[in-house]
Amino acid sequence: MIHVLVAAWKPARTFSFARDEIVVGSAPDADLVLDRPGVAERHIRIAMRARVLMIEDLRGKNLPPRAVEPTDIVRIAGIDLKVTRDPNDNLDDGLRLLDEIRQRPDDPIPRAVYADWLEEHGHPERAEFLRQQLAVSGAKDASDPDFVRAAARLAELAPEVGITWRTRVAMAFIERCPNIPLTPEGDPLPELALELVCPMRWDKLAPTDREDVRSCSGCHREVTYCTTIAEARTIARVGGCLAVDLAIKRSPYDLQQRPMVGMLRLVPDRDRAGSR
Repeated sequence: MIHVLVAAWKPARTFSFARDEIVVGSAPDADLVLDRPGVAERHIRIAMRARVLMIEDLRGKNLPPRAVEPTDIVRIAGIDLKVTRDPNDNLDDGLRLLDEIRQRPDDPIPRAVYADWLEEHGHPERAEFLRQQLAVSGAKDASDPDFVRAAARLAELAPEVGITWRTRVAMAFIERCPNIPLTPEGDPLPELALELVCPMRWDKLAPTDREDVRSCSGCHREVTYCTTIAEARTIARVGGCLAVDLAIKRSPYDLQQRPMVGMLRLVPDRDRAGSR
């Protein structure tokens, strides 16, 4: 339930809405109508996201949604609003926020909301970690300077946030997926016989009874979250799918046990080149 107190009205009035999202504006069909110059027809949206109230500007200014606390004043064209949620709707020390991230992996809002919550509860490094994840996911490609900076910062923050928590929020891609095109003989196509990256991501997989193992709905295989390169190589050796923790320093083809097609080194033919 969302409660909005309009302090500008005499006497002040509180409006209660038994739903998770409302629109405030001057339009007659707005959920809360504020008929005053300067108020857009659809001015703001107030929404409950991951059990945190968020304010979103609807006037086309491309401003990011922000969390609103009970002590905050939301001002619209000189009208002060106080927005609160039902006091019985309590956060369970972040666990529900984590679950919201799991349920909506493609939506950046749960991560942004959880980052705000972490910062307010004394975990600035974890808050920054989530925000850097969002910066990486929003970059155009790996050559984007924002991507490079955010990826480097994520690697720096990784040891500070803890491996258990990092496993829960990781956005790592899946490696060693067996679902690749095959030749009629059942062999991988030569041009694809390199390490392939699965289109799935760790945060999109279904949880299991182990923190470091999740299930892929695409291939119905278990995926292991590896925190050392030795563990990753062991999983790769037995044909398992895996996600590699970003704290591990990577190098090209670091999971391979032998040279793959396209990786052979050519040497001169001694019979034709002669001895030297």
